Amino acid sequence: MKAFVWFGRLSTRPKVLWGLYAVVLLGVTFGLAALSKHAIDLNSRQWATAHREALEQNVRVALWRLDSRLAPYLATLHDTAAAGRLGFASGNHQDFVIRRFAVTKLPGKSGKSRFEYTGVLASEPALANDNEDLNDKIPVEHLVTVVEQLLPEVDTVADAATRLWPNNSLVQSYSLPESPVAQNASPQRELDNRAIAVQQQVMSLNAYDVDQQPVEIRLSPFWIRNQLVLVRSRSDNARFFEGVWLDWTALEQSLSEDIADLLPDVEFLPIQQDETPDPARALAALPVAIVPQAIIAAGPDWSPTHTALMLCWLGLAAAAIVAGLALGRLIALSERRAAFVSAVTHELRTPLTTFRLYSDLLARDMVSSEQDRKEYLQTLRREADRLSHLVDNVLRYSRLERSSSGPAIQTVQLSEWIERITPRLSERLQSAEMTLEVAQQGDGQWPTDPAAVEQLVFNLIDNAAKYAKDATDRRVHLEATIDSDQVTISVTDHGNGVPENLRATIFKPFAKSAERAAETAAGVGLGLALARQTAAALGGSLTYEQSNENGACFRVKLPARKTIL
Repeated sequence: MKAFVWFGRLSTRPKVLWGLYAVVLLGVTFGLAALSKHAIDLNSRQWATAHREALEQNVRVALWRLDSRLAPYLATLHDTAAAGRLGFASGNHQDFVIRRFAVTKLPGKSGKSRFEYTGVLASEPALANDNEDLNDKIPVEHLVTVVEQLLPEVDTVADAATRLWPNNSLVQSYSLPESPVAQNASPQRELDNRAIAVQQQVMSLNAYDVDQQPVEIRLSPFWIRNQLVLVRSRSDNARFFEGVWLDWTALEQSLSEDIADLLPDVEFLPIQQDETPDPARALAALPVAIVPQAIIAAGPDWSPTHTALMLCWLGLAAAAIVAGLALGRLIALSERRAAFVSAVTHELRTPLTTFRLYSDLLARDMVSSEQDRKEYLQTLRREADRLSHLVDNVLRYSRLERSSSGPAIQTVQLSEWIERITPRLSERLQSAEMTLEVAQQGDGQWPTDPAAVEQLVFNLIDNAAKYAKDATDRRVHLEATIDSDQVTISVTDHGNGVPENLRATIFKPFAKSAERAAETAAGVGLGLALARQTAAALGGSLTYEQSNENGACFRVKLPARKTIL
């Protein structure tokens, strides 16, 4: 109950109500905006995470694919017969070999050994004699220095590689045969698994030396001056080690094409001896890491999250509009109620005072003259008619506001209907010492609610009697015209008309305040509003027009043949 009382008091302060509405709306808007931003950010992060996971999965698959293709190829680089059996003797894979070479240890001056490049097979004399390019790119002394560190006792490359790169997990996992998988993180464990798979493929191949004798030694890859070299040790005295110089540019291009379906844009970075590679990016067959250049794609322009947020914003906008309209109607209703109470109070005060005074005089038999008595009774009758008209207008307005049923349509003859309502209209004007002039153009059947239209026209006549009673020309004109589409009824007086600043409010109910009622004619400002609502309910319209002679002209247009909804 207290809440209703508080709201009732608050409803008399429109600015306070609109301020509260604005504060609540802003709060909800900011809250929804923050929620929308958080939801969109979360959706973007989820999309980026999914894209990143897909990229990592493609990287893993690419690493397995490259290692599985490189292992048998690298193991047979020194054996053309085995390479031919595996399909590597011709095609792009063989094009990666720039030089096959052997490094021979020869006695030098002062007992110091010297080294030189030689060919691997007798069928390759060009390699034995044309080594300027090889020496330029990979100086033999530089290579030997590295290999001496790698193979100090001319033992197997696998053992030496472990000593050369003791902190390089890639080299260790590749070099150590059948090393158990440690309890490392998932990327390291996967690198170890790939390294073991590479070793198994390499060890399963039968490599042969120059005398076609099987050997069990493997190639060890490393970088010398940004050149990719693979060496294997020799146990004889003639050759210190053998090696292959690969065209890394061509090999890189081929590797990129092998995984183009998984990683369209990828870069291969060499892993030097002193570097520890990222196990999630490193190859097990070569000291190379792949770096995918794919950028995390932006999320879709529209997603279910955007749809849900759009519906929320539309719901908020609809709720704000509905609440604003409802609040506006509530405030307007409160203001109309206050205006109605004020106007009706003022309108009732005069007739009630008249009733009380005259009835008291008549009851006490204080009116001796029969003519005065008759005049008092006529005054009481006029005031009673006035109150009756006021109450009737209020009841009709309330009925139009609340009733959902349509008007009671009857078919009437226009001339007969005008003849029937003329006495009542003339009587109202005679009370203001005015006269009614009726003009009709055409005649015919008219489907309408005759009682409602009669009250509508009576309100217009009553309005003319109130506001044009001081006019020099005391006539009020009622004109009716009928054609095939509509009936037009005009009520015109010769008064001062409606001031321009009041024309926008004359059709609003209870628009007249007590102050205006005191300054103007009697009434609560409901007659014209009721007349317009009646015309609208009958499917027509009521408009105001300024008369050519400075009077007021109200024109009613009602359908003559169309069905009235």
